[in-house]
Amino acid sequence: MESCDGSAARDYARNYRLFFWMFSRFEYALKQVGFVIWKAEGDEVKIDWGKFTKEPNTSKAFEALKKVPEADYIIANPPKKRIKIGTSLDWRVVAAAKNATDLCGSLRRLRNNLFHGDKGHPSSVRDRDLLQSGLVALDAMIQALKPVKEAFEHDLDMA
Repeated sequence: MESCDGSAARDYARNYRLFFWMFSRFEYALKQVGFVIWKAEGDEVKIDWGKFTKEPNTSKAFEALKKVPEADYIIANPPKKRIKIGTSLDWRVVAAAKNATDLCGSLRRLRNNLFHGDKGHPSSVRDRDLLQSGLVALDAMIQALKPVKEAFEHDLDMA
């Protein structure tokens, strides 16, 4: 790993916090506009990622994002998946995102890897690139559907 100067570490920390804030607000917005699933009345509500990623404008946003150089890294080099082999933990390389479903899976895996401590090394070029590229991709998914964008921005001073 290359060394990480103070400025790069501060940028990483800022992007790290921004990603978590944006992702949690994105999940809130998806729930608010009805991208939810549940088993029965009174059960836990979960996000219906399949429904969201099948929306035509979500697919269009992914296709447009493929032309944005700042988003290329997370599309071409998605976060690895943590796996168990025997008694050890390892990493499985994940294929490049081919559609909005794959991309949203990558964004969720990035969030999980960061949150659970398997990523988040400011001196790792890969981690910094995933985070920066993930922010661009996350913003594109938020912007894909007007109701999601409006719910995301609701009660926020976005000026």
